[in-house]
Order: sequence, then structure tokens, then C-alpha cells
Amino acid sequence: MLRLFLAGESTDPMRVEYTIGGVTNRGNMHLSGNGALLLGVPQANNPADVERLAQAMDSLVDSGGFRLDWRPTMRISSNHARVSWLRTGYLVAFAALGWSYILQPALDPLRAQFEDPVNITVPPLILHEPSADPLRREVHIVEEPSEQRSVVISIGRRLIFLPSIDDSRPLDELARALGVQQTSRRVQFSFSGKRLPWPRKPQYFLDPS
Repeated sequence: MLRLFLAGESTDPMRVEYTIGGVTNRGNMHLSGNGALLLGVPQANNPADVERLAQAMDSLVDSGGFRLDWRPTMRISSNHARVSWLRTGYLVAFAALGWSYILQPALDPLRAQFEDPVNITVPPLILHEPSADPLRREVHIVEEPSEQRSVVISIGRRLIFLPSIDDSRPLDELARALGVQQTSRRVQFSFSGKRLPWPRKPQYFLDPS
């Protein structure tokens, strides 16, 4: 969320702490045209601090300028974010491919991970693609090269890799084949397969009729 906000690609406000004239308050920062709009949230602040900030700003009216310091106050858990992306990809794959895909044993470790989002037990299966369209929504079945066969859920700038259809490989082996575990280097892919329509509702393409 912070990355999208700073890139000007989010319309949601950012919760921040801001300091003017040595007085700190809490509020919301909104992007507005080529600038930003900072709105205090009275109920999130001590009334005395709100009054002190008003006095500080009044004293700065004729000063010709002032210093504004701010910092995001959102709490971010990288583990929770990672599990959240995996869960999103899992649900998209379920909607696109159905019960016969989602219940295959290769996905059991993911279901166990969803039960415990704090202690990460699954390998890295998510990549960030900075140049991708933030509105992208795609589902691909990678068929070649065979060692990289997988189901890829593309959501904005995230690529979420899941086991291929009827794939019995452990998730660690899939991550190694994709090179996702080697986070210190740039990972590039060249593969062939097929693209599925983005599911608007459960499709169950692979389920028996």
C-alpha cells in the first residue's frame, strides 16, 4: 500500500503522524493533484495536542514558511502480507480451476500455512514485477519448460506461483525450479502455456460434470 501511495497510484488515504512547530498530531494524508492534503483526525489525538498544533500553526502564519515532518503509522507484517498474497492466489486458482485442482495434495502445505500465518513454513512463491500494470489480472498455466510448470496468478505487480495441475512436487522443489528462492538476483522467465480467463465467478473447468 505504501509503495502505491508514494507512486501516486492509490486513492486511499495514508494514516500518518505529522509534526509542525514541534507539535505532533495524527491524521490522514490524501494525494491531491500534484500535491498532498493533510487532514487531522481529532478523535485520534489528545485534545490538548490539537490545540497546541493550532497555536503553533497560528504562530507560523507570518513566518514565511515552516517545516513539516511526517511518517506512516500503518503496521506492516511481511509474513502476514506474504500469506495474504498466497491466499488470494489460492482462491483465484480455486475459482478458475475448481475442486479437482485445489484439493490436490501438493497444496496441503498452503492450507496448513493459512492456519498459521505467523510462522512461515512454505518457500517463497511470490515475485514482485515493478514494471507491470498495477491493474493486471491474469491466470496462466505454464507448460514449458517442464521443470517450471506451474499455475501463475498475476495480480498487479505480484506473480503468485502455485503447483501445476496434478503436480506432486514439493513446494520447495517448485520454488527452486523457478529461482524464486534466490532473492539476491533478478529472476527472469521465458515460458509457454495457456492463459485462462480471469474468473468473475467459480468456473470449475477441471471438475467432472
